Amino acid sequence: KYYDHRDADIDPNVIFPLDRFRALVDQGIVGEIGPRNFGFMGHIDADQVGILNQLTAPEVAAKLCEDGIDFAFLTPA
Repeated sequence: KYYDHRDADIDPNVIFPLDRFRALVDQGIVGEIGPRNFGFMGHIDADQVGILNQLTAPEVAAKLCEDGIDFAFLTPA
């Protein structure tokens, strides 16, 4: 266990707040949520950092651009 995730076990919105953003859409505070949402799970260490930086992150960024996303919200977990 790399961190205390008890709060996230109770409420996944702590680390992936889709329900909170849906509420902001319903309240008219933000326009809409993109058609795709991304999460990275697990302990990223050693060789995985390079893969994330060189392959995965650019692929996700390209998909966000394809979707016309204006803003990305990143949460550490």
